Amino acid sequence: MSTSLEQQIIELQERVLFQEDALQKLDTVITKQYSTIDALTRRIKQLEDKLDAVRDELQRQPFSPADEKPPHY
Repeated sequence: MSTSLEQQIIELQERVLFQEDALQKLDTVITKQYSTIDALTRRIKQLEDKLDAVRDELQRQPFSPADEKPPHY
């Protein structure tokens, strides 16, 4: 093999190794982001459920003007 061909093969191997490393790092980042998004989605669902429960409770309670504070308070 000529030196030029050997150098080209080495450069191609280096590129492949670099790309494999970059892909591995990107995969790690994407996996972490997915976990974070999944946790946030579950938390939003919990908060929505809690908000719905509070709304339902407020709608069941009768409103009385006597419950309001006078304007001077």
